Amino acid sequence: MRYIKTLPLIVLLALATVTLSAKMPERGNKNKQTAKTFERAVDKKTDKNNKSAADTLYKQTAEKSNKKVEQSVQTKPLTQTPIESQAAPKADSTVKPGGDSFPVAKALAVGDSIKRRKKVRIDRGIEKITFIPRGSIFFGGTLGYTSLTSDDFKFLIFNDLSAKAYLMNGRVMVGYAFKDDVAVGVSFEYSRTFAGIDKLNIDLSEDLGLSINDFSSIQQVYTGTAFLRTYINIGSSKRFGMYNDLKVSFGGGEGKILNGKGDALKGTYQKISNVGLLLSPGISVFATDFMTVEASIGILGLQYSRTEQISNQVYVGSFETVNASFKLNLFSINMGVAFYF
Repeated sequence: MRYIKTLPLIVLLALATVTLSAKMPERGNKNKQTAKTFERAVDKKTDKNNKSAADTLYKQTAEKSNKKVEQSVQTKPLTQTPIESQAAPKADSTVKPGGDSFPVAKALAVGDSIKRRKKVRIDRGIEKITFIPRGSIFFGGTLGYTSLTSDDFKFLIFNDLSAKAYLMNGRVMVGYAFKDDVAVGVSFEYSRTFAGIDKLNIDLSEDLGLSINDFSSIQQVYTGTAFLRTYINIGSSKRFGMYNDLKVSFGGGEGKILNGKGDALKGTYQKISNVGLLLSPGISVFATDFMTVEASIGILGLQYSRTEQISNQVYVGSFETVNASFKLNLFSINMGVAFYF
């Protein structure tokens, strides 16, 4: 009887268990859908928050870049010329690459910074000090004389050499510094050379020889030069400096060659003209506050010379020479004194 009384209760529990087991999958599906909906809502909210935070950060960065651009324009104005082919965009305008907007001012600031970085030069530690100030006037010159005399001199194949020669030249210059360490000026030079042989015997062998008697040559040339000079100090010194002359010269002169004497005298007259372009560096040392000792040498030159001659007033001839070189020319060494005021 006791088992019969509990039978309805057992049946009810079994029915409840079957009913719950049937409804569990539906609740599980509903829970999954609810979880997915919640995740989507959270993602949308997160994206929205991230986007708003990114926009806020980007606006702050753009404002800072615009302020930097305005300060740089006020302190160091740009000297670059704008592109005329296209109108430059305004600083407050925006472009939208890929759907996102950003201020054009930032792009301009980045471009300007790149251009400025390209203009940066290496600091070589050269201390630039004004060596010759603007408005200085200077003048100076050189004077040289060389002579040679021999009497019955013998050397190798040369016997009984009796000769006389000399070289005389003078140069004056004046200049004006129209800018610090930059000057222009002019110079005038005169040179005269003479070589005379009274007697010379050249013994090539026992049976072959050559004799020269009563021969002389004389030549004089006038040269005018315009030059542009630049100076640079050596280290931090105001006493030692270097300079470089770019010279353009024009010259002309005459000469004659005489051979023999008396009725056997023969002569040739020469007419000389020349023009040249020369690069001549030098060094300048101030011995006092106003006087300098200068030395220069030609290293690069382009020279053209033409000589026309008439022999015995009958025969006419000419020859031309063109000389272009980039080397030390020991015959172009000049030393002199200059005064600066």
